[in-house]
Amino acid sequence: MPKDLTEGSIIKSLISLSIPLILMNILQTLYQITDAFWVGQLGTDAVAAVSLTFPILFFVISALMGFTVAGTVLISQYKGQKNPQKINHVSTQIFFLILFSSFILSIIGFFITPYIVGFIDTETYIQENATAYLQVAFLGLVFMFPYHIFQALHRGIGEVKIPMYIILFAVLLNFFLDPIFINGYGPIPAFGVVGSAIVTILAQGIAAVIATIIMLKGMFGIKLDIKELKVMDTTLLKKIFKIAIPSSIQFTTNSLSMVVLIFIVSMFSTSTISAYGIGTNILNFIMMPTMGIGFATSVLVGQNIGALKKNRALKVAKMSILATFMALILIAIILVIFSDFVVGLFIKSTNLDDIETLKLGIEFIGYLAVTFCLFGPIHIIMSAFTGAGRTKLSMIISMVVVWVFRIPLAYLLAVILNQQALGIWISFPLSSFFSLIIALIVFYKYDWAREII
Repeated sequence: MPKDLTEGSIIKSLISLSIPLILMNILQTLYQITDAFWVGQLGTDAVAAVSLTFPILFFVISALMGFTVAGTVLISQYKGQKNPQKINHVSTQIFFLILFSSFILSIIGFFITPYIVGFIDTETYIQENATAYLQVAFLGLVFMFPYHIFQALHRGIGEVKIPMYIILFAVLLNFFLDPIFINGYGPIPAFGVVGSAIVTILAQGIAAVIATIIMLKGMFGIKLDIKELKVMDTTLLKKIFKIAIPSSIQFTTNSLSMVVLIFIVSMFSTSTISAYGIGTNILNFIMMPTMGIGFATSVLVGQNIGALKKNRALKVAKMSILATFMALILIAIILVIFSDFVVGLFIKSTNLDDIETLKLGIEFIGYLAVTFCLFGPIHIIMSAFTGAGRTKLSMIISMVVVWVFRIPLAYLLAVILNQQALGIWISFPLSSFFSLIIALIVFYKYDWAREII
């Protein structure tokens, strides 16, 4: 079993938990980076098609993402209570709930894809490729969610190395198969854009099977017991939904904001769409350290609140905020210096459209560098609230970031004031700045760590 995170050095616990989580998130992002690289070799239109699909896919699956959060929160707090029976019971209930729900969502998503993509005003070729890619991706949801809930449950008990190894295997498989299925090789035809989605399903499917076997055997601290499914635990379900619903709303509204931003971006050139897609992929990759520290913060806060150690939970959150801010400043400086090289990895720069994409992408990176220095502390604050079971607070702050500031600013600057791409770029750091002020006020004024849920 993982060591007790409610005692000893906070710094050592934070580092030992954060590093594997950071590596895990980097590996997960390499899925998108690898796909973006090989799809980028097909041209700007192909990049634009895939860029349109990610916010749509994330929006549809967000309804279930809250349950993975609920799993981590409950498991971490029961771990703090040193209650292995509850850990296994909660894990079993949530895992099979997610498995059944993802199957239903997979079917729904497949059939509604043409209608969703059809609302986006862009070229027919881009719409066709986006539709085909998204439908294949939806078929893989039945593998994606077991794969993610495995990570969430083990993260709650502080076991982060085994999920990291499984993800490493999946990413390596994705890395080697992507060019084969996208460009074709031997008996395997060139699937183009759709090939990257097929490979992701194969990689995540194998990972999901491995993860399920591990939990059924109870090899690393969590054991699924199918017999427990005979009786519905209504009390537990209420706890799960109390935590999950605000988190699902948070994920859904965030992903909806991404869809709205895509609508705004699609009003402009294909190069703007491609630059936005490249920039957000890079942002997701650079934010991996913050996400890793955020996950670690959530687990440490949850376990310490479960052990009724409020002051230690508060100290964990404050140390995490400071560490994240300092790390992101260094990363921002490095990214700006090498922005032309980083953006250039995703495009060939052999025609005028690609050259314009390169120019816009470099410009976007400059504004994103400021953004994640400001948004990093916001993310840690929301992670601390989540670990304490205060998912409503996290939801509210998240909605303020995107709906009170980012979306209105993007539309005002890009469309009404006709700043186009520049207006969208500027909306990112401005919205993060105003939101950080609000998040800090709530963090210091509200007694969010006062009791166990």
